[in-house]
Amino acid sequence: MSQPTVLCAGEVLFDCLEAPPTPRQCFLGGAPANVACGLVKLGVNAAFLGAVGEDALGEQACAELAALGVYIDALERVAGVPRRQVRGQLVGCYLQIV
Repeated sequence: MSQPTVLCAGEVLFDCLEAPPTPRQCFLGGAPANVACGLVKLGVNAAFLGAVGEDALGEQACAELAALGVYIDALERVAGVPRRQVRGQLVGCYLQIV
């Protein structure tokens, strides 16, 4: 991969949606991470600068960003800090943050 031309800095997290009886589904999120992924899909070399916990979700975030083609060498892994999750539940046709 050639050097990135855009650096996106900030948070990466997981948006977890619950819609019983369907099992909870989690999607990579966080505005800066979403922008980096979108730029790569448009053919722009993008890097992400941020931090993730040294836990399973942190590793999953790194793997998903890298698999999409985002340059993650500036993504720091921090011990003892869990990866953030935003949980939402569908109530009728509305999303309620829980």
